[in-house]
Amino acid sequence: MMNPNIIRASRAVLHVTDLEQSFAFYDALGFIETARDENHLYLRGLEEHNHHSLCLKKRHGALG
Repeated sequence: MMNPNIIRASRAVLHVTDLEQSFAFYDALGFIETARDENHLYLRGLEEHNHHSLCLKKRHGALG
């Protein structure tokens, strides 16, 4: 069995229906907003050196 040695995950993208409601959640967890546009919100942790580690992407339409 392969045992990968993952040091870190660089970025994740989450598709959300409401950017502001989602931001409120991640803001409460301590994430910092680094940029945004109409359909994307970029966040990082307090001591991260990358521009962002989490992107919230506005999802248009229903699931499935």
